[in-house]
Amino acid sequence: VGTLQGASEAVPSVLQEFLSSIALNNPRNIQEALAQLQEDNKILVENGQVKLMVDLSTIEVADWVHTSMVGNVISQIELMSAEAQRVIKMATVFEGPFSALDVSAANKAHRTNSDHLLAFHDSVQLLMSCEWLVSFGFLERFDQSSTEPAADGQTWGLPRWV
Repeated sequence: VGTLQGASEAVPSVLQEFLSSIALNNPRNIQEALAQLQEDNKILVENGQVKLMVDLSTIEVADWVHTSMVGNVISQIELMSAEAQRVIKMATVFEGPFSALDVSAANKAHRTNSDHLLAFHDSVQLLMSCEWLVSFGFLERFDQSSTEPAADGQTWGLPRWV
């Protein structure tokens, strides 16, 4: 969406930002997303200019399951362990960064009648899955300055993910 010298003025900056956020700067994903947007009449290309036909925040990329961009992610998630899949589900529900305490609390709600040792084992597996998901780029470590007050009341020493 531009050249080495800079972004193209023919493509609105909001579209460039949208493509960057969903395509992870992968040229094939950018091409596929642009083709899908054009096919769905969300963008129009006229005289070398791209015109937005809708507010990009209304686009449901998850509906593009027929594309390799979304299909590959779905396939990767389906191949994950049950614990990693649970963490992915939790991460979609939590608003913003979440901590080890959030993961443990969600696990406790999931395992209401199990013994404490089993619940502890599950929590450890979930926390290990969080780090595994970081190593594969599904989650990111959330690092905030220790001099700033915690917005959510969490303890600073705990790992946090987003």
